[in-house]
Amino acid sequence: MSNPFRLNEVENFGIVGKALYCVIHSNIFKQAEKMLSMANICYLCLSKAIQNYTEDIAIYRDKIEDKTNLLFDSYINERDDLLFESYVYRAELLSGGKNLFQYEIITAFKLMQTTIVEPFLNSNRLMNDMEISDIESILEFYGYEMIKRFEERKQELEKQFSNNKDVYNRAIERGISYHNSFQRYLEDKVLKQGNVIFRPRFS
Repeated sequence: MSNPFRLNEVENFGIVGKALYCVIHSNIFKQAEKMLSMANICYLCLSKAIQNYTEDIAIYRDKIEDKTNLLFDSYINERDDLLFESYVYRAELLSGGKNLFQYEIITAFKLMQTTIVEPFLNSNRLMNDMEISDIESILEFYGYEMIKRFEERKQELEKQFSNNKDVYNRAIERGISYHNSFQRYLEDKVLKQGNVIFRPRFS
């Protein structure tokens, strides 16, 4: 990306995030550095979309007094669909590309003075928690039957916690916190500093 600061002019991060996701999965780029850059920018755009759609819904609900108005339902349903889509793409991005984020996530949490011990082990735990929180958000929208693959993935992840509901719920809370922290890190690196150089491995 020749001018990363142009991302600050984006009005709909959801569209950009979905477009980047499609490019990543088309395997057009073979160079590791370009794939890493695109994946992290895609994550940032999808996270910004989730934040913006969530805020839009909350503001609109507060602003409109007549909740029975058909226009109100139409707007909320449209935003819900866009929010759901963004969660789906982000969960798929994390699930299928953990190696694309491994170094950057550890770097982000080290800079934020988060306690990390074994980086390679903990990067997987961090990203699993992040994926869990997204899957739970996805399943809240349409339930288990409509999105079977996410229900199956949820069951796989639950086994890591010996099906302990309390421990699993804490993983959801951690995942939300990790998403927020990683988004802030990428906002600073990409949107404020204009830095889109991402390293492919630990050194």
